[in-house]
Formats: sequence, structure tokens, C-alpha cells
Amino acid sequence: MAKLKISEMTGKLAGVAGINTNPLTNSFCQKKQLGNSICKDCYSCAMLRGIRKNCEPAWERNSVLLSTTDLEASDIPYIPNALVRFHAHGELINKRHFRNFIRIAEANPQSKFSFFTKRTELCELTSLPANVTMVYSNPTINRVRNTPPKGFHKVFNVVTKDGYKVNCGARNCSRCQQCFNRGGSQVMIEKLKKRG
Repeated sequence: MAKLKISEMTGKLAGVAGINTNPLTNSFCQKKQLGNSICKDCYSCAMLRGIRKNCEPAWERNSVLLSTTDLEASDIPYIPNALVRFHAHGELINKRHFRNFIRIAEANPQSKFSFFTKRTELCELTSLPANVTMVYSNPTINRVRNTPPKGFHKVFNVVTKDGYKVNCGARNCSRCQQCFNRGGSQVMIEKLKKRG
């Protein structure tokens, strides 16, 4: 079987490993880009169409592996990084994809996983490993959600307007680790960055 691509992230995620999938072929992502959500300004799609075009084959391979096959122990990579982000780019495709991410976290107890998703309906949250922090990625800009959905530990909000108490903006996730720890603030608010 082909191997999963583990990405070394850059920017504010420098030092964090990422397991990403391809938003350009994810029907949920494509549908959300047409609506009035944060997805209409998707940085992942823009990057894959531009400066990160070279990532698309590996992330598409991840999409297929994670959503169509139950990973066996021999398919699960060892991840030496202390911090791992599920979906710095991409989104859940189906429940199998969710279960495969949980298998990866269970096989790597030495790492802390931050699991970002908008797709609560695909998450089976009854027996999460202790090293996984579930972060609901609020799709609605400027409508801060103050509590995470049931079973989630955090909610990540994005705003464009002033007047919100922004508590995500240190620009260094490795130092902050708020989204990797279940304790602390449940509500994260970040100001949308202007591109270009």
C-alpha cells in the first residue's frame, strides 16, 4: 500500500507535523466554497492552485488512502513530532477517514494531535484517545461560537471585524499549543489574514 504523506508545516505551524488531504477534490469543501462561509476564502485551495501545486498529488493520495481503506498497523506511520495537526489543509471525507485518524493517534501516544474539522456528523467521539484534542472549525465568519459542539474540546472562530477579543495570533503554534491541549480556553478567535 502507498504510504501516507506526513507534511512538515510552515508559517505559524512551523515545527508541527500535518496530515493533510486535498480540498480540491473534496465535495464538501467544493460545496462550502460556494456558500457564505470561511471556505469561500480557502487558503488551502489557493495554495494548491499556486505556490503549493506540488503538494496536490501527495494530499490526493492521503485523501484516497484515508477514506477508502481501513489502515492496518503496518500502514500507520510513526510520527516523531511532539505536535501533529490533522487537517491544516483539507477536511474529513467520511467516517472511515475519521476512524483512520484516530488509529494514527492511538499508534503515536508520544504525540499530541489537534484535530480540526467542520464535519461534526462524521465524528465518533465516544472513545477518543487522550492525546487528541477535537477542535470545531466554525465555518461562519464574524459569528463567534462560544461553546464547542458536544464531544469537542475547542471551537476555532475567524473574524474580520474589530471588537472581538482575539486570542489566537501568537503566530507560533508550537509555542502556544492552545489547540493541542484540552485545558485552557475553549474558544479560540483569530483575525482573518489578508492575502496578497
